[in-house]
Amino acid sequence: MKYLLALLLLTGMCFANSIDYDTGNFSSGTMSGAFKQGSMLSVSITGSLHTINLTTGPLVLAMNGCPTGSTCFDFSSGSTTVSQNGSTVFTDQLVGGITIKSNGTASINASLMSEPGVAAGSATVSFDFNGMKITAGSENVAFNSSITPEPAALFLFGTGLLGTVYLWRKKPRA
Repeated sequence: MKYLLALLLLTGMCFANSIDYDTGNFSSGTMSGAFKQGSMLSVSITGSLHTINLTTGPLVLAMNGCPTGSTCFDFSSGSTTVSQNGSTVFTDQLVGGITIKSNGTASINASLMSEPGVAAGSATVSFDFNGMKITAGSENVAFNSSITPEPAALFLFGTGLLGTVYLWRKKPRA
């Protein structure tokens, strides 16, 4: 029994439980859409680590609780994609969020949709802009996984379990 417990503890270390994608040092960024009622906003920031794209659903003006001098919008849908060296490494739908815009700076905070592989998570963008040009910014996608084991971890667990059963059955009984 102690062998089985040790095996379970070791294979448990093979399961990822949180993932964090960051753009790294700012390289470039683009923005399309507008901060206005009914518009959708799309922001893409490329950094030294990843390129992260975030697209909101239609914006709805939300002045309740909005910081003085800022304009805030809620949205109830959207999407985010993380790319590295031109290949997509993560994509998910957004289930809601808020944008805050004030004098050449903006932020977007959104929640990821729970689905296989994603238990809970968020996407966050902060950027400076002049007109439609992003001049500085960072973007981050972080989530807790729903602990889906990798195929190699399952194989190791299965062979370890078979070995444990073999040793247990082979052990002489007194």
